[in-house]
Parts: sequence; C-alpha cells; structure tokens
Amino acid sequence: MMKSNKNTLKKNILYNSIYNIYIIIIPLVLSPYLSRTLGVTAIGIFSFTFAVANYFKRFSLLGMEKYGNRSIALVKNDNEKKRSSFWGIYKIQFVCSLFCLLVYFIYIAFFNKMGLTSIIQSLFILSAMFDVSWYFFGNENFKPVVIILLIFKTIYLILTFIFIKQSKDINLYTFISAISYLLPNLIIFIIAVIKEKYISNTKEQLKLILRGTLLLFIPVIAVTLYKSMDKVMLGIICKTTFENGLYENAEKIIHVPISIIAAISTVMMPRMTQLYRDHKEEKAYKLIENTIWYSSFVGIACSFGLFGISNIFANVFWGSDFSECGILLKLFSISVPFMCFAEIIRSQYIIPNKKDNIYIKAVCLGAILNLIINILMIPKFGARGAVIGTIISEAIVCSYQTFKIRKDINTKNLIKEYLKFFPYGLIMGMVLYYIGNQITYSICSLLIMIFIGAILYSTLIFLHLFLFDKEKLESILLLIKKKFNKNNN
Repeated sequence: MMKSNKNTLKKNILYNSIYNIYIIIIPLVLSPYLSRTLGVTAIGIFSFTFAVANYFKRFSLLGMEKYGNRSIALVKNDNEKKRSSFWGIYKIQFVCSLFCLLVYFIYIAFFNKMGLTSIIQSLFILSAMFDVSWYFFGNENFKPVVIILLIFKTIYLILTFIFIKQSKDINLYTFISAISYLLPNLIIFIIAVIKEKYISNTKEQLKLILRGTLLLFIPVIAVTLYKSMDKVMLGIICKTTFENGLYENAEKIIHVPISIIAAISTVMMPRMTQLYRDHKEEKAYKLIENTIWYSSFVGIACSFGLFGISNIFANVFWGSDFSECGILLKLFSISVPFMCFAEIIRSQYIIPNKKDNIYIKAVCLGAILNLIINILMIPKFGARGAVIGTIISEAIVCSYQTFKIRKDINTKNLIKEYLKFFPYGLIMGMVLYYIGNQITYSICSLLIMIFIGAILYSTLIFLHLFLFDKEKLESILLLIKKKFNKNNN
C-alpha cells in the first residue's frame, strides 16, 4: 500500500510536471512570433482585456480550486461523501459562474473600450463554469486532466501559427486563446459527471460549502488583484496599451520557474492534507524539506540566470521593439525566490492544515501594498513601477506567511535550506552579466550564455554536494542509476 502511494505521487508529479513544462514551452515558442506579428500595442490590448476577464473568472471560481481539491482529498475513500461533496461544490460554482458572466456583460455594455476583444474574452470567463479539475486533483488522478489539456494547448499552438499573421488578427487570436480554455474544461466536466452521478444536497451542506469557499475566495481574489492589477492599472493610468505589451511579455518568462514549483505543489497538496489529517507531521515535514531543496535548485538558478541574460534575451527573443523588457526581466527576477518559497509554504503547510487566516491576511496585505505602490510608481515609471510593486508585494507575502508559522514548524531550517544555493546562483549571474556586456546580440550568443550558465551552476552545485552533503549526492546518483537501469531493462 505504501509503495502504491509513492508510485501514485511520482506519477502525478510526472504528469503535472510534463503539463507545466509544456505550458512553459508554449509562450517561449509563441512569444517571439506574436511579438513580430501582433506587435506591442495589440499584445497590450490582449493583456488588458485578459486581465479584466480574469477578475470575473476568479470571482466565478470562488476559491474552488483549493477548497475543492482539499475537500475531495479528505473524503476520496468514501464514495457517498465524495459524490455529495462534488455536487455541492459544483452547484455553488455554477451559480457563481452564471452571475459573474451576467455582470461581465453589464461591464461590456457600459464600460468596455476594447470592443470585440472584450466580448470574445467572455468565453474565457465561461470556461470557469466547467472547470472541475479540482475533483481530479483531490482524487490524485492527474492523468485525464493533463492529457486533455495537452491536446488542446497543442491545437491552440498550431492554430496560432496558421491563422495569426498581423496586428488586425488580435480578435481571432483572442478567440483561439479563449476556446483553448473552454473546450477542455467542458470535456473534463463531462468525464467527472459520468463518474459521479447526480445527488441532491441539503441547504445546510450548501451553506457549509459556501462558507468554506468564501474563506479561500478572499485570498484567491487578493492574489488575482495583485497578479492582474498591474496590467489593469497600466492600461488605465498610462492610457496606452504599449506598457501592457512590455509587461505581458516579461511576466510570461518570469512565470517559467514559478510554474515548475507550482506543478509539484499542486500534486503535493492532497497528499499533505491526508498526512496532516493522519497526524504524520514528521513525514510531512520531510516532504516539505525535499521540495524546498528542489525549489532552491530551480528557483535560484532561474532567478540569477534570467538576471544575467535579460538584455540579450529580450532583444533576440522579441526584437528591438521590446528591448525595455530586458530591464523588466532584471527586476522581475528578484521576486522569483520569494514566489517559490511562498508557494511551498502555502500549498504544503498552510492550506492542508486549514490555516486559511494566515493565507488570507498575507495576500490581502500584499494586494493592498501592490495597489498603493502602483498608484505611486506607475504614473512615473510605467511598467517598471508595476514590477517594483510586484517585488515588494511578493516579499511581504512570503515573509508574513513564514513568520506566522515559525512556532509550528522549523522555518529557520527551511530558510537555511532554501538559501543554500544562493551564493552559486550569484556567481553564475555575475559571470553571465559580464559576458552579456561583452558580446553582440544574436541567437548563437544567447545559446552560448545559457550553456555557460547551466554548466557553471551545475558544477558549483556538484562541488557543494561533494564537499558538504555527500548523503544527498549519493541519493541523487542512486536515483539516476535506478532510472538508467530501468530504461535499459
């Protein structure tokens, strides 16, 4: 049974990692193409309308992703309770989605300045009505969701290359993007409904679910506010979509390392929920330690690596019109370690332990700070001001969460573990920054810099493990050996 649980966890991490890596690859492939076909202004229009639509979508979901995931995980072995939980949660989600869609059309009728693009984004909001991925995640069954999403993201990628050729194709691109969310969610919903036959719920059950989702809805909205607030405020304050276009591209790249860490956290959440329920705190803490180690390795590398190659990356990847994105990437890279650490603490301790108050206060504090900083900084510094607001907000959210749980788990040890690779990332970043100032901008130069950074960082980490942590090195080498023997057999 124990081995089966471990295998399930490994498979789910693998499935979700594959999907998240693929989701990372798509913007990396599309971003330079769209930058040259749609241009800065059209990308800015999409960014602004998507950010507004995302607010309505988040209101539709009402914190269902985390609440549903946790609720299903707690009753996954009891079919009747699971069915009741699924339908109770979904009924609340359906009503909220319908209400938000109606409010969005009222917004379009009276306040919309982006024309047809905003209308098309309503399909993106509609996708929330059928988003029951939380049901599969709570069941630790990631395979069907990942496969369906991979298929539709591939179709989205192909259609974009075929049909998007110039800036006037912005509405067609918005439609392709919105449908890539709606159709897979609809299919996933149908599969869930087939699995869980309809069951009625009492008013008391629905009230209890609504109360639980509202508790998690507050931080979800707060997170959405300070994640999307930058784009909305840039569009309103700057009175142009140009700054939005710059910000959109830079933000896509910075979400690469965050997505990798989030992939693991999403898989770990239902397992951590069960461990804490069964009072297996030591085992849960060990899993957090392992995730922190992995997060440090990836997050620190991406943070300093992006800082070092940002200027050449922006010019080669997006073209000279987006050279300002190099500065934005440098600034954004500062926030990566905070985002990664906060994600682990939140998903693997705070939410599984139902310490929602900490989560709520942390993100509300971050949202308020981001709003204030944006009001002060965006009028003068544009996209740079928005990024500064994000950095400070992420640092505060991370610090607050860590401080509040310091008496429950050994946060000092986790911070020490997380910062272990910081010096090696700093060395890599400085070397790359120096090289970047000496060479001409080209694809070849960019690839050489990435290669140098990867080799230098990996070598420094290997030396660290060899000198100071041979046990970890041996476990990694043993794991590689097992994988190699398995593939050969």
